[in-house]
Formats: sequence, structure tokens, C-alpha cells
Amino acid sequence: MKTIYYAITIVLFLMTSCVTKSIMVSCPPSGARIVVDGDYAGSQQATARFRAFSHVTVSAPDYITQSFTLRRGSSDVTDVCLKPDRDDSWEASVPASDIANKRIRIIATSDKTDDEVWYTLIRYASDYFDDFTVNDMGAGWAKSTWVTRTFSRVRVRTRLEIKRNPGNRKEFTVFLSSQYSKLKNCTDDECFQVWDRVLKTYVELPSALQTAVQ
Repeated sequence: MKTIYYAITIVLFLMTSCVTKSIMVSCPPSGARIVVDGDYAGSQQATARFRAFSHVTVSAPDYITQSFTLRRGSSDVTDVCLKPDRDDSWEASVPASDIANKRIRIIATSDKTDDEVWYTLIRYASDYFDDFTVNDMGAGWAKSTWVTRTFSRVRVRTRLEIKRNPGNRKEFTVFLSSQYSKLKNCTDDECFQVWDRVLKTYVELPSALQTAVQ
């Protein structure tokens, strides 16, 4: 699973007269990782020595990564305690490698006609997506508009696509697109990339569609 972090940069200064300096870096969240100049230094707290400058990154699941650079300066820094902010997009979503951006097969087993099955799928999908740019029963293809949600650090968008199997009119492929962008004011497709998470709102959608046509 690809983990997404967002950096906050803080610049701290070491004493000009110091050739090396030891500081304690701590991070309260469980499972935190402290990396100094690209090397893993410890979990939740670490002691590191610096010369002219060093780059420190503290990250933890469900938190926004914080990083800072230590440089020679006039202040005496002995300890750094970072308290990362929770990533609200992570709190509103779940890892979904088997749902997000995957083709999911739906098989209708009820006695409904082909048309009735199609209308049932669209009706249930409409509980999650209000508008469809494509809804062609004859071609067996439906595609919703993007539903966008903005968080403190990112913008997330989700879209549903349903396609009927040409060789089996009782079989459908559902594709739930989940994407994110760090540029919250940009709505262009180029600003978004695939997100390996899905908002909790849509977690039950595939199973709901399957249940509806059983």
C-alpha cells in the first residue's frame, strides 16, 4: 500500500561555535518513524548528532508528516518535540486496495429482466452518486460525475463506472475511481493522481450493488 504524507517545514538553528550537536527528537504518535538525512534513526524518539546541517523527518500513519532542517545559528537547541496534526483525509477513508481503482464483478442472480437489473443497479448507485454523465442501458454503460470532497491538505474525488459484460447480460463490471490532489484549488484532471484509499462513504457500495441484484 502506498502511504501518502504531506510535509511541514520548520527551520531551527544550532550554535555557530558548535562543530557537532546532539539533540533528542521525539514524536508522540504510536508507530512514528524518525529519519535523519535519509537514514532511519528511531521510533517515537531518537538522539542524533549534527554538523553543519541535517534534515529530519517525522512521520506516522494517519498523521501529516513533519520535517525540519537543523543549521548552525545563534540559538541552542537541545530537544525537539513534534506533535504532528492528524490527516483528516485519512480519518475519513480506509485502505482499499481491493475496492479503489479495481474492477469488481457483479453477477445478477435474481429473476428480474435485463432492464430491471439495470434499473436496480442505477437506483442503488444513485444513493451514492446523484448525477451520471453516461447512462446508456442499451450499451450497458453508466458513468457518474466526480464527487469531490476537500480536506485540510488534499482534495479527494470519487467516480463510479458500471459496464455490462457483452457476452453475459447478467454480469457487470464495477469500477470505483478514487483520486487525490494536493492542489486544492485545481480541478483539472492533470492535478489528480490515483489514491490507494477510498472514502468511508463508498466502502459498502460494491456489496450493496451485488445484494441488490441477488
